[in-house]
Amino acid sequence: MVITVLRQFSQLRAAGCLTQTAASRANASRSTSEGKNEAILMRSFLDLLWKDVEENPSRLVPYTEEMDAELDELLAGVEAD
Repeated sequence: MVITVLRQFSQLRAAGCLTQTAASRANASRSTSEGKNEAILMRSFLDLLWKDVEENPSRLVPYTEEMDAELDELLAGVEAD
């Protein structure tokens, strides 16, 4: 799961979308204190992951079709909102 998040995060960052996405989420959730906290926590988590990627690139492993199939199996029947 972390690998999937890292993959998506790096793609967003490389495309220059991360700052806009994080800002959009933060702005959209400013109406509630809970939403603000969630946005701050998500941003902090992603920043921590990115820092680890930059400092320890050897820990990364290629995302494989097997990993994708395993993730699909784990998430089968789960509805995302």
